[in-house]
Amino acid sequence: MYEALPRTGKALAHGKRLEIVEVLAQGERPVQELAGTVGLKPITASAHLQVLCQAELVAVRNEGTRIFYRLAGDDVAALTALRPGRGHPPCRGRSDPSHLPGRGGHPYGEA
Repeated sequence: MYEALPRTGKALAHGKRLEIVEVLAQGERPVQELAGTVGLKPITASAHLQVLCQAELVAVRNEGTRIFYRLAGDDVAALTALRPGRGHPPCRGRSDPSHLPGRGGHPYGEA
C-alpha cells in the first residue's frame, strides 16, 4: 500500500494526465480519439497513458490494431475530485496570520 500511494500521486501530478483521467471517466476511448480530445499527439498521449497504466489507474484493451483505454475502476474517477479548484477553499499562506494562536479570533489568547 505504501508503495502505491506515491506512484498514484506521481501519476496524477501532471495536468494532462488528470485531464486524461477525467475524459476516461466518461467511458473507454481509443488512443487517437483520446489524444485529440486532450490536445496531444498520439505518441505523447501514449506516454502519459503508460504512466497511468503503471500506476494501475488505467486499463488497456486491444481490438485488432486499435488500443482502447479505460479507467481501472470507478474509484479512479473519484481521485480527480481531490484536485484544486473543485470547490475546496484554498489553504491560508504565511501572509495570512489568522491561523496562528492569538490572531484573527483564535481561541488561544491575544497576540
